[in-house]
Amino acid sequence: MKILLINPATAKDRLEIPGKYKGSSAFRYPKLGTLAIAGVTPSRHELQITDETVEIIDFDQKYDIVGISAVTALACRAYELAREFKRRGAHTVIGGCHATFMPEEAIERFDTVICGPGEKLWLEFLNDFERDPASSKKIYRSEKYDSGLLNAVSFPSRSVEGHKGYAAGHVFSVMRGCSKSCDFCSINAFFQKRLYKRPIPEACGELKNLKNKIINLVDDNIYSDPGYAAEFFSAVKSHKKHWLFQASTDIVHDRRLLKLIADAGGKGVFVGFESISSENLVNVNKSHNSVNKFKKVIEAFHDFGIVVEAGMMFGFDGDDASIFERSYHFFNKINLDLMQIATLTPMPGTAYYNKMKAAGRITSDNWDDFDCKKVVFKPLKMTADELRQGTGWLRKEFYSYKSILKRGLCNFSSLGPIGTLGYFLRGNLGFRKNHSLGLDYPP
Repeated sequence: MKILLINPATAKDRLEIPGKYKGSSAFRYPKLGTLAIAGVTPSRHELQITDETVEIIDFDQKYDIVGISAVTALACRAYELAREFKRRGAHTVIGGCHATFMPEEAIERFDTVICGPGEKLWLEFLNDFERDPASSKKIYRSEKYDSGLLNAVSFPSRSVEGHKGYAAGHVFSVMRGCSKSCDFCSINAFFQKRLYKRPIPEACGELKNLKNKIINLVDDNIYSDPGYAAEFFSAVKSHKKHWLFQASTDIVHDRRLLKLIADAGGKGVFVGFESISSENLVNVNKSHNSVNKFKKVIEAFHDFGIVVEAGMMFGFDGDDASIFERSYHFFNKINLDLMQIATLTPMPGTAYYNKMKAAGRITSDNWDDFDCKKVVFKPLKMTADELRQGTGWLRKEFYSYKSILKRGLCNFSSLGPIGTLGYFLRGNLGFRKNHSLGLDYPP
C-alpha cells in the first residue's frame, strides 16, 4: 500500500514557495510522533512523510492511506486535508492529542481515529485494513496501556532528518508521561497518569546509530523518574552528544543528576516556570514551583553550563495588565537565557479546559485560535486586548538586542563560547526573528 503521513502547519507557518522556509530553523524539527509511526510501519508498504513547514503537499499523488497527527491548533487544517484526500479516494486516519480527546468530532471528518499512543494501534489498523478495508474500525483505542508500551518497539524512522529547513540534530525519546499533574497540561490525561520508559540498552542501541552531535530529548519531564534519568545519562556519556532536554524545577535539588547530565553533554533545558505569581501556580496545581527560588534554579543550571529556556504563560486569574512589565524586569534581572512566551490556553482534555468551560469563560470554538497566542477565554483582571498586547510587548522587549546583549554578557562566564554562541545566541535570535514575522510556533 502507498501511505502518506502528514504533519500539518498553520497558514502562517506553512511553506508556500519551495525552499523559502519561514522564520528561524532553530526550533524546527521533524515531529517524533510521526517518525515513530513511520518506524513501525512494515517495509512492504511504500511510505512518505510530508511536513508542511518544509514541504508543499502534492495532492495529485494517489495514496491508499493518509495519516495525520494534529494538536488542537492544527485540527481545522487536519480536517481540511482529510476532506481533500477523501475526495481523491484515500482512507484518512488521524491521531494525536486533539483526536484522542475529541474522537467524536474527529470521526465526523476522518475514516479512522487513533486515540492515545499510536504505534501498536497503527499496526492493528494496518493489519485490519490490509486484510479488508471494510473491516477496519472507526476508532482504535487501548482501554489500558500496557506497562511495556515502549519495550522492543522499532526505532523511529530517520528518513526526513537533515531535510533543508530543519534544525541540525535528532529528535529522541526515552520516557513518556510526567509525574506532575498541572491543570493546564494534557500529558497526564493522554498517558492516563502513568510513566512509560524505554529499556536503556534499547535506547543506547538507537543512539549509537545517530550521527549528529545534537540530540533533542523531547520527553516532557526527564525528572519524572530521577533514578532512571541518572542511569540513562550515565549510560550515554560515552556517546559524546549535546543534549537538549526538559525537566521540572525540582531537578536542581539533585546536584548529582545535574552533574551526570552535564558530563553527558547537557547543553540546554526547557523548564516550565509558567508564572511569577505563587497564587497562580497554586491555582493550577503547580505548587512544586517556588517563585522565590527561580533565580537559584537558573543559577544551578548555569553552574553546569546549561542554557535555560523558561516556559511562561500569561492570563492566569491572578494576572493583571502589570504582569508583563513585572515579568520582564524579573527575568532580565536574574539573567534568564530564553523565554517561551505564551497566552494561557485551555486545551481540550485538560482539567483547566473543563473548569473554564463550566464557568462559561471559553470565548472561541474555532480550534485555529488555540495556538497559545490568541485569547480564547475571558481573563479575570484584564481585557483580552490587554492580554494580547501585553504578550506582544514582552516578546519585543525580552528579545530586543539590548536585552539579549545584557543577558548574554552576564551569562557568558557560565555558558562559555559553545553555550553562548551555539545555544543562547541562536535561540534568542531565533525567537526574535519568529516573533517579528508573527509566526505561530514557537509562541
